[in-house]
Amino acid sequence: MASRNESEDHNILGEYGNLLAPYRGTGGITTSNGQSWKCAFQVGQMTSGDVIVLCDFLPPLPFFVNIEAEKFSGLTEGNVLLESVGRIMEINYLPDLQPTEESKVYAAFRLQQLDVRSGAHNSSTQVVKFGLTNFMFVGIEQSPHSQGICVLPLTVHNGSREHHLFVQPVHGYSKIVKRLKTVKGIDVTSELICNLKEFDGVEQAKDAADNLCYLFSVARGTKIQWVYCDQYDEGSKRVMRTHASRVTKPYCGLAAIDPRADGRFETKAFIEQTYRTYVSKREPWRLNHGTIDAYLDAKAEGDYLEFRAAKLVVALEMLKSVFLEIPSSPANEFVLDKNYFERLAHPISEAVNSILEQKGIKEDDRQGICSVRKIEGLNRRSFRRVIDKLCKHIALNVEEEKVRLFVACRDKLVHMGRFYCEAATEQERKDCPPLSSKTDEYYFLVNFLDRIFLKLLDYSGTYIDWRVPGKPCRSERV
Repeated sequence: MASRNESEDHNILGEYGNLLAPYRGTGGITTSNGQSWKCAFQVGQMTSGDVIVLCDFLPPLPFFVNIEAEKFSGLTEGNVLLESVGRIMEINYLPDLQPTEESKVYAAFRLQQLDVRSGAHNSSTQVVKFGLTNFMFVGIEQSPHSQGICVLPLTVHNGSREHHLFVQPVHGYSKIVKRLKTVKGIDVTSELICNLKEFDGVEQAKDAADNLCYLFSVARGTKIQWVYCDQYDEGSKRVMRTHASRVTKPYCGLAAIDPRADGRFETKAFIEQTYRTYVSKREPWRLNHGTIDAYLDAKAEGDYLEFRAAKLVVALEMLKSVFLEIPSSPANEFVLDKNYFERLAHPISEAVNSILEQKGIKEDDRQGICSVRKIEGLNRRSFRRVIDKLCKHIALNVEEEKVRLFVACRDKLVHMGRFYCEAATEQERKDCPPLSSKTDEYYFLVNFLDRIFLKLLDYSGTYIDWRVPGKPCRSERV
């Protein structure tokens, strides 16, 4: 890259986003056929979490059409060792090339994970810090390590173990948060810090960080993720850093637990009340395998309001499906035993077909009404009944008219892709009055889902009620 000036050379990773942590040096790419190719590299993690490496291959130059890379490793100018872990995917090389550079070979890759370690340091890890994206909070105690900084202390229980952790804002927190709220982007706002004496190794600390990220996400109504993990020795020297390309999402402000100063103690109360429940329900309720993420994605801005509302309905459909599958569920998907009813479906179909034939209904129309599959559908519990069971199971008290309205909204969104308030018939409006606007209906759905997820996690404290658009209010009980 000799023909670029020094300023351009240092900034080429900026083509892929805002840099969080850059490195440069010499190393190599190992391909799937076992060959290794030396390169000068620049590698860095973006504030979005993506880990990108740019390679300027050194002579002898390889000839690539598609590079099937399996490994990246290198040494920085400061003698720090870098090594990729997991999947490597080739992406477009975005920096501009000068005419004198076009005969050289360049490539760009996205790494699943990059480990950064000091080769000469063998001290054991004492403290672990996780960089959190988009988590906003107001601290309630002075930091034990940094004078003048307020942190959020947390005590969580997992089995018989008690873990003490705290969240601390990163340098420039106020400016980062102000920008996130304005541009709806992604950036690291804070660090989750834990003493490794509290855990059985770094992997258990990572598991706790994953759990907390999902709970932080529910609390804030937006995806919270850790994208790097720093390990420090007893002398507070960083001995290893892991950059991870993890799923992040742009900031959304539809918090369920108040992040402002008025609610500064409520986030701590929410996390400490719900952590044990989350861990116990994580697998059977698939909380970390789609149900929470679908709910968060439905809150995210960017789509038309109808699509966002439809996503809320889909999120509840996913939760309903999981609810029907858990061993302790009081609800059954089918009214009668499925195998038993399948034996009844044929004679029922024949009987209905006979009645329709007597009434002069054409054969094609009769089949559209009484096919065996249509008859089998009669055996499924209604959506309304399952939701009633779900709410009762998680001890959520919902007024009868609100359940009816939610089901009416759900039916229109699922079957017509439209809001109930604009698609309801005159008779439906008499039976179940709609809300006054699409926005009102969307925020009604948000509130309904918020309450379900909060109660699913056994939370019963103060939360934010979004039912009045633009005027969220604090409600004392879910």
